Amino acid sequence: MFFPVELFSREFIREQIVNEYNGSNIRELAIKYGYTEKWIRKIVKENKIKGG
Repeated sequence: MFFPVELFSREFIREQIVNEYNGSNIRELAIKYGYTEKWIRKIVKENKIKGG
């Protein structure tokens, strides 16, 4: 089975962001992973909705 590297990488990064989020470090995570603060907030919000 073939897994696109880009998909795996993004999913891995999502998991890392959720694990490292402490309630007040959105900016630091955005800088660390090279994404916008808006994208980081979206990931955190989606995870909360899923019960994470």
